[in-house]
Amino acid sequence: MDNVTKIIEKANSIPGMIEIVEQKNLFDIVSNLNLEKEDCLIEFGTFFGRSTYCISEGLVSNSSKIKNKIYAYDSFSCEENGTFSKYVFEHAKINNYINLIKTKNGMVDFYDVFYNYLKNYILCDLIQPMKLQLHNSKPPPNSKIAFMHIDSPKFYDELKFIFQNFFPYMKI
Repeated sequence: MDNVTKIIEKANSIPGMIEIVEQKNLFDIVSNLNLEKEDCLIEFGTFFGRSTYCISEGLVSNSSKIKNKIYAYDSFSCEENGTFSKYVFEHAKINNYINLIKTKNGMVDFYDVFYNYLKNYILCDLIQPMKLQLHNSKPPPNSKIAFMHIDSPKFYDELKFIFQNFFPYMKI
């Protein structure tokens, strides 16, 4: 079994909604990026971290061997009575992580599930979780964005916000 197969197998142990071809693409693209010291990677919409894991493994495998960071933007929450909460609870049941979900004031918080799956990368400072609503998000200071994965609702106002506030910091 080759390294990429092991990575995809591990990624699929994290409940999520991205397909194997997407997982491989994330790993391949990031592992082959030409990175410089001030470069960072951005992900919008991490959910439980399946795609974040693939991006992280790509960065670990990257030959640049520079200490770049992944900024993982997500509110890590949803409305308790909203459509998305059903998916949160269904996916948390898969590996018996219901106990990591917090419900308060009509909101469901699933950050602890994300943290549980990616804690080694968070603790070694490879991933910086950004627990924010999109309209409160800002690009990391003094960084160029070498890679951006957008996996969140694709409504015009949300994309417009990302285009206006993050794209100017992207590397060409």
